[in-house]
Amino acid sequence: LATFNFKIVYRKGSENKVANALSRQPNYIEELKPDYKAVLAINKEGSLRYNYPKLALVLRTDSV
Repeated sequence: LATFNFKIVYRKGSENKVANALSRQPNYIEELKPDYKAVLAINKEGSLRYNYPKLALVLRTDSV
């Protein structure tokens, strides 16, 4: 991080309506259940491919 020029500024939660993934604490969100299906999978040739049904579900349900 030393190579980046950045400044950390505190914001109250009520002022920060759009939180990013780093500021979320999923252990406090009860309605989330662990989901172990991957968005990417390895095909027979050994290459990565999209798991399209899972990807569609993630895109539909992601609030960000």
